[in-house]
Amino acid sequence: TPSALAATPLDARFTLAPGEKTTISGTELVLTFDRVVEDSRCPAGVACIQAGDGVIAITVTQKGGTTASYQLHTAPNGTRSAVHGGVTITLEDLTPTPSASRATPPQDYRATLRASR
Repeated sequence: TPSALAATPLDARFTLAPGEKTTISGTELVLTFDRVVEDSRCPAGVACIQAGDGVIAITVTQKGGTTASYQLHTAPNGTRSAVHGGVTITLEDLTPTPSASRATPPQDYRATLRASR
């Protein structure tokens, strides 16, 4: 039997590492945090003219239905949410904040998301 996925309630914040997935309770959706596509956010302790943007790729699969990939942004003017199967998935936070001295290893990222109807 396949291992049971963690289930996340609707309207609750949840955090995934790259490659991790969760089912959304009460829906037939499975959400996977694929990877960080881009991270041009302003590093901690640095004065930046622009806030920059963190972009993640997610894949949402509907049981017996469609699969689609979305890119979600941290920038206020970016696309922070996607709608799939009547459920809105919103990127609430991307950690860690970039460091001026070193690149963030991809496996260290964590995306905090919320799914709501």
